[in-house]
Amino acid sequence: MALRFITLAALLAAALCATFTVTTNGLTFSPSTVTVSVGDTVTWTGLDIHTVTQVDSSSSTTRTTNGFRSGSVGAVTNFSKTFDAATVGIATTFFYICEPHASSGMRGQVNIATATPRPSCASLDANGFFALIVALLAILV
Repeated sequence: MALRFITLAALLAAALCATFTVTTNGLTFSPSTVTVSVGDTVTWTGLDIHTVTQVDSSSSTTRTTNGFRSGSVGAVTNFSKTFDAATVGIATTFFYICEPHASSGMRGQVNIATATPRPSCASLDANGFFALIVALLAILV
């Protein structure tokens, strides 16, 4: 019985995409560069006096049209962005700044390791979800 639950836990863990956390540390994002796969989420924390705004390049302060943005200072303390296939179809490197502190060098980037979702993330479509349920039922029965 214990083996069934261990297998169940392993299957559930494999079915989830990863979440990466970027914190604010003074006037820096830490880490300043994150590499993710398609389907992963980046969560920025500690945004009390900071923002997260996508910009056009590593040296730009111009907001990317239709890019991600946490809002104005104080709007949120945490902000998350999932880099799904539609987002990654636009670019494989995403640059961002803290708007009030960009001139102080508060910027970072998200790199997409591959344009193909990791198998665990891709399996969360309708067919993959059904297959996961069947596998879980087989373990539990």
